[in-house]
Amino acid sequence: MFKSLFSLLITEILTPISIIGIAIFFIFFFPDYWIPLVIISIIILGEYISKILEKLDKLD
Repeated sequence: MFKSLFSLLITEILTPISIIGIAIFFIFFFPDYWIPLVIISIIILGEYISKILEKLDKLD
C-alpha cells in the first residue's frame, strides 16, 4: 500500500512539479539555453526516478 502510494506521489505529483520548477529556474538564469537544458534535465530526472521506483519495487 505504502509503496504504491509513494510511487504514485512521485510519478503524478512530484515529477511535473520538478519539471516546471526546473524550467522556471532555467528561464530566469539561462534564458538563451533553457529549452536544451530542460530537455537534458527531463532525461536525467527520468533516469533518476526510474531507479528510485525500481528500488521501491524490490522492497515489495
